[in-house]
Amino acid sequence: MMGMLGELDLVVLLLTASVCMVAIFRYLRLSPVLGYLVAGLAIGPYGIGFIKYDEIPQHLADFGVIFLLFMIGLEMTLDRLASIRKHVFGFGLLQILFSVTAFTGVGLLLKYDFIESLVIGFGLSMSSSAIVLQVLQESGKQSTQTGRLSLATLIMQDFAVVPLLVVVPLLSGDSHHLIGGIMLSLIKVVAVLFAILVLGRIILRPIFRLIWSTTNEELFVATTLLLALGSALITERLGLSMALGAFAAGLLVAETEYQHQVEAEITPFKGLFLGLFFMTMGMKIDWHYLLEHASVIALWVSIIIVIKAAILYGLCKAFRFPSGVSLHTALLLSQGGEFAFVLLTLAAQDKIGIIDPKIADLLMMIVTTSMALTPLLAMLGAWLAEKIEKGNMVEAEGFNRPIDLSDLRNHVIVVGFGQAGQMVAQVLREEGIAYVVVDNEATLIAEARHAGIPIYHGDATRRGTLEHLQINHAQSVVVTVHNDLAIQNTIVAVRRSSKDLPVIARTKEWFETLGQVGEAVFMIPESFEMGLQLAGSLLKYRGFYAHEIERMKTTFRANHYAKTKDLFIKDTVGE
Repeated sequence: MMGMLGELDLVVLLLTASVCMVAIFRYLRLSPVLGYLVAGLAIGPYGIGFIKYDEIPQHLADFGVIFLLFMIGLEMTLDRLASIRKHVFGFGLLQILFSVTAFTGVGLLLKYDFIESLVIGFGLSMSSSAIVLQVLQESGKQSTQTGRLSLATLIMQDFAVVPLLVVVPLLSGDSHHLIGGIMLSLIKVVAVLFAILVLGRIILRPIFRLIWSTTNEELFVATTLLLALGSALITERLGLSMALGAFAAGLLVAETEYQHQVEAEITPFKGLFLGLFFMTMGMKIDWHYLLEHASVIALWVSIIIVIKAAILYGLCKAFRFPSGVSLHTALLLSQGGEFAFVLLTLAAQDKIGIIDPKIADLLMMIVTTSMALTPLLAMLGAWLAEKIEKGNMVEAEGFNRPIDLSDLRNHVIVVGFGQAGQMVAQVLREEGIAYVVVDNEATLIAEARHAGIPIYHGDATRRGTLEHLQINHAQSVVVTVHNDLAIQNTIVAVRRSSKDLPVIARTKEWFETLGQVGEAVFMIPESFEMGLQLAGSLLKYRGFYAHEIERMKTTFRANHYAKTKDLFIKDTVGE
């Protein structure tokens, strides 16, 4: 009974700390990731001491990373992944090579031997998939250039995990087995991923169809969990990254008609376990040790961030990314990653003995500190990117001609050019209303430009982009993107430039879920409008006249929007 009570105490304490800290950091408009880290530090062995780090099974915390990568895979498709292959195998690989070279050089300058310096370079070349992807999701920037490039880089780093784990033990022994070991590990990566993708495409859809036909919701949830965790387990047992297996499984589900249902079922588990993962990261921060070695840790953290940011920025510019995107991406990926813990622990083992255990402990504290700084670095990167791009619209590769929007007056700014955005633009064009479209999908923009659409490449969540689109002279803004967080961030950016400009935006959910969006904002909930269309079709089928159906829709819309008008909250966004 006492053991049961102890476990319950542990759960209640974790939930209490996370709820309190995350609420505080949300109120301060800081990343919840920081809240989880601080909560872990506060109640962990180096804080108040309520919980010892080893009291939380690490595999439970790792579930958060598994579900996060599974969700990232769900939001991709194989076609979309193929579209970023140049950045995965080009940009991502170059980032690893340059980073390993740079950090190996730093190690040699500090009088470590070559092998020791090389292993340090391996460990510090990686970034934190868990923190970076979570920060991107929180800010609604997964589909921006920064988001896609960061994802491509992290995928390449996951591919590199297996060869590096093979190389480290070989470095301590006979070097003539090194090339063979690397080739073997690469073959293993390709073979396992190929097997998962091919077999998954053959059997996954029939399995989901069978499970769905039972109409048993619990069985569907269990199948979803089995798919995510089972794929991670298979790749982990074969010596690959668990995250890579989960990502591959998500990609497979994204190709089926059950994508959105699976996403809805897995989201609560992802949030719960990912929070636990970040709390365990916070528990690793020994602030006594941190203060005792403050100067050394601060120096190393600075070296890591500066070197990685410089390499990433240079690569971004070489790949012809805009300065704002380059700087944001560079700072976002400039920390160390979880893989460093695995690699340094392996290298410090007695039977390998490449790195002194004390040095490994110091490096792991340095990496943990750099990871804890990621949300702040991401905020700094976004802020600097906005400053750089202010008054300078970002042009995508292939259409870098000068842009002159200075004569735009009484126009509509259309944010997003998906199906909804294209429909809005078509209506505006046919009615002779001036408009300009902003999107960040290079291929889509090129096609639209060819068709004569006034579309420009940029991020509408940035004030500088909106000012270049002459927002102060615009008649209204229509937000057609489908991510609620991106919608909210866009509206906040609009409100910083204009307090009373009418904004019309779509949303998946009801008004309350979007928080403080200001006055003169008209939200179109997809669920409500879809319900009206379905009801209208039903009435038409039952023999109602067209004018009766339209009267019904008008009445329902009037009643609904009258009830929700009080939900528009006074603007609190400062200039």
